[in-house]
Amino acid sequence: MKKVIVSYGAKKHVIELDLASSVEDFAALVERATDVPVASQKLIFKGKTLQSVNTLEASGVCDGSKIMLIGRKHAAEEEMQMKEVEKVEKEVDVAEKQLLELGKEIDGIEKGWLEGMQKREALGKLSKRAAVATEQFMRRLVKLDALEIGAEHKSARLRRKSLVVRLQKLLQKCDQGEERLQRLLSNDGSS
Repeated sequence: MKKVIVSYGAKKHVIELDLASSVEDFAALVERATDVPVASQKLIFKGKTLQSVNTLEASGVCDGSKIMLIGRKHAAEEEMQMKEVEKVEKEVDVAEKQLLELGKEIDGIEKGWLEGMQKREALGKLSKRAAVATEQFMRRLVKLDALEIGAEHKSARLRRKSLVVRLQKLLQKCDQGEERLQRLLSNDGSS
C-alpha cells in the first residue's frame, strides 16, 4: 500500500491504496475521505486532470504524490437529504443505547439477580420496552424509506443504505432479546 496526499481546500487527506488501482477507484476513496461526490471531482496531478481510463501508476502517481481536488461537496438538495438521513441516524443512536441497556437488564435477570414476583414484574416491563424498541427501529426504517433521494445523489443514497443495514441488524438484536425474554417468562411460569 502506498500513500497519496489529496489537498482539498486547506485540508490534506492521506489515502492509502495500491497504485495499480484505477483513477475511478481512487476517486471513490477520495469521496469517502472528503465527501466530494465522484461526479463533482476534478483530480489534478502535476497540472493535469487525472483521466479515469488510466491507473494511478500509468498517470505517474507514486508513493507520497500530492493530488489537488477541486469540486463541491454535496449539492444543496443532496445536502438537505443528507441532513435528513443524519437526523434519523442520531435517533437510531439514541434508540441503540436504550437497546443495549435493555440487553444488560436481561443479562442480569438471566444471572438470577431477581427472584419471584420481582422477576415476573421486571420481565413484564422489559417485554414492553423490547416491543417499544422494535417499534422505534421500524419507524426509523419507514422514515428512511419515505425519503426520496434521486439516483444522482449517490452519497446520500449510500448513507441511507448503510443506515438501513444497521437498522436491520438492530431489529435482529430486538428479536433475539424478545426470544430471551420469552424463554425467561416460560421458565418462570414453569417453576
